[in-house]
Amino acid sequence: MEAMDTKTLQQELLDLLLLLQNMNPLHLGTLCKFVHHAKEDLLVTDLTDLLKRASAAQIDKVVSMTVTGPNLPTQQPQGEEEEEDPSTLEMEKLPKELVSSFGLLFQLYQLHQLLSKLSILQLMKIFEFVPPGVPQVQQLQLLQQLQQLLGQLLPETLISLHQELEATQGSEQHQVLSQLLQLRKEHFHLYQPLRMLLQLETEELLGMQEILPKLQPIQMLQLLALLQLQPFDVLELKRLFQPQSTEPLDISGQPIESDPSLHPLLAPSPAYPQK
Repeated sequence: MEAMDTKTLQQELLDLLLLLQNMNPLHLGTLCKFVHHAKEDLLVTDLTDLLKRASAAQIDKVVSMTVTGPNLPTQQPQGEEEEEDPSTLEMEKLPKELVSSFGLLFQLYQLHQLLSKLSILQLMKIFEFVPPGVPQVQQLQLLQQLQQLLGQLLPETLISLHQELEATQGSEQHQVLSQLLQLRKEHFHLYQPLRMLLQLETEELLGMQEILPKLQPIQMLQLLALLQLQPFDVLELKRLFQPQSTEPLDISGQPIESDPSLHPLLAPSPAYPQK
């Protein structure tokens, strides 16, 4: 996620809380279960009151007490330690249930940001280039390495690679990528997923380059967890956060069949009937 000021974060958390409050209870339960919580853990009234009355410094404190937050800018000069605002000490006296509930809300916020920023085409492409059925630690390693690679490439370089591959056929594409990027031997396995990624249209490709390198570690783990679901279930999760979305759910031509045994994070519910 991009750096943001705490006031913006505060408002976005309030907006998300309103969306969750008005959500079908079954859908809310599904989202909470994905991040290992029950929907009853979301203390809507108490969280709303906290977000409305707390200062920016106090919200920063609660974020630090729960989960890793976004890259919030700091106002203190480098090398100097700023004395903690005495008002933030009040946050340490919050009930444990409220702190845990804030952590739940923040995890849902990060999931919301992840699914909102990635388009359907980008999500389906990730399903395509991350091999199913392999250990999750290897899937995460691949995602992290691609995240690092995309962060190092200039947009102009990515567009050039895209154009080169469009003008190349079949097995020659791997050779072209190898000549242009000259990755180290231990990274040769990145050529195939990168080749598949470069099949995206230019706008979607540049969007992926903008989004993936900025994902927080917890969002990378959330992305990994999403890959253990069926693609359509992931698109349903995306729709829950965007009930008014007009983005078409057309995944025809995507030959993706995830192993049903790899679905520990999203238990069957009435919102997701078994097929």
